[in-house]
Amino acid sequence: MDILPMLSVHFSNERIFLTLTGIVVLIAAWIILRKFEKNIVVKLRGENDIFTPFVGKLLKLLILLIGLLAFAEMLGLNVSSVIHLIGLLFVGAGFVFKDMLADLMAGIFILTCHPFKQGETLTIQHPQYNYTFTGKIRAVDIRYTTIDDSGARVLIPNSLLFKVPVRISKT
Repeated sequence: MDILPMLSVHFSNERIFLTLTGIVVLIAAWIILRKFEKNIVVKLRGENDIFTPFVGKLLKLLILLIGLLAFAEMLGLNVSSVIHLIGLLFVGAGFVFKDMLADLMAGIFILTCHPFKQGETLTIQHPQYNYTFTGKIRAVDIRYTTIDDSGARVLIPNSLLFKVPVRISKT
């Protein structure tokens, strides 16, 4: 009795099963993406138009990445090396974009906690240049807060708003 043909049939049936399971995982990830977009992102859109699309896209990308990694694992690919590579890329990007990431994280905090609003007067002393910015808040973005200071538009990085004392006056 020759056992090799039986093993190859069993291996190919297992491979087909894993491939079909992987496709089901991808479909499930796609369904989760659609439900997420309909239920959460649409409900939050009215509350904060700047922050919601950013978080929505980030979370959808994360769900899609998890689905693709699960699919690759089902196909028998070594996913741990890919996960390690992604981790190393994020560490490297963290060092390269340290200031920008600090601004983004501060912007996320400002947009979720609302410590100040558009139209209020903001006074901030810049420690490095020994200059005080005072003006009405015109826009709060994910990376900058824009104020009008004596007729000039000033973009203040959000991370600076967490490093120095800020005075907020309601007008």
